[in-house]
Amino acid sequence: MPTMDMKKRLNLELRGRSPEQIKELVLDDCCAPGGEIDGLSDDFKALTSLQLSGAGLTSLANLPRLPALRRLELCNNNISGGLDVLVERTAALVNLSLFDNNIRDLNSLEPLKKLPQLRCLDLINCEVTSTPGYRSSIFDQLPQLLYLDGFDRENEDAPESEGDDLSDVDATGDHCKKKKAKGMPRSDDDDDDDDDDEVEDDDDDDEDDENEVGLEYLNRDNLQEDEENDGDYEEEEEDDEDEEEEEEDDVEGGEEEAQADSGSRGEKRKREDENEDEGKGN
Repeated sequence: MPTMDMKKRLNLELRGRSPEQIKELVLDDCCAPGGEIDGLSDDFKALTSLQLSGAGLTSLANLPRLPALRRLELCNNNISGGLDVLVERTAALVNLSLFDNNIRDLNSLEPLKKLPQLRCLDLINCEVTSTPGYRSSIFDQLPQLLYLDGFDRENEDAPESEGDDLSDVDATGDHCKKKKAKGMPRSDDDDDDDDDDEVEDDDDDDEDDENEVGLEYLNRDNLQEDEENDGDYEEEEEDDEDEEEEEEDDVEGGEEEAQADSGSRGEKRKREDENEDEGKGN
């Protein structure tokens, strides 16, 4: 629902600059009094991109002369015709979006054939799209057109470019980018792309399985190596315990020998003393 007056919004967008300095202008979701463009003038000579979506527009009668304009977005308005104004005032137009407007029949689009540089047109959510043979009729009616609703005559996507905006991709402005429309017929190439994506997903799953198997194998090897190291450690502990027991036995044996030697020397000394006493008695 438009809230801010278009003229006030325009003054805010200028930010102190002169109209001649402005190349891009966004006036989406502002209020157009009486359904007419308000505040724009012929002074915006350098303007190349203009967005007026969701402004409640019913007419383009007040659109100023914008000789440098190449991209015009008029989405979500109530425009039903009067497109001859674009021919008179935006002769350099390359990309035009009339998404979700009241364009009902092919005749209302007839003036667009006089825009020689028009390459990309968006009519999604317009009643005209329900016309039998709609796409082929539009391409026949507008031979300069390359992309309709984001697809070419062969139902191939418009080339991708940076950002979500409609953009020129070569020096002549012959191509533009548009988001793929919902409900558009799918081509065989789309199915092939999906198949390729499924194959890539399967390859990724196989690679993940291989990685898991490899990790499991490595973990099993590491576990086995740890168990072997634990076994070696236990054997070393047993060897250390045996050595300690042998040392204790040696110490005990040495103490017993020392005690035995001490006892023998004591007995010998005692006998010597007794013999000495007997000699003195005689």
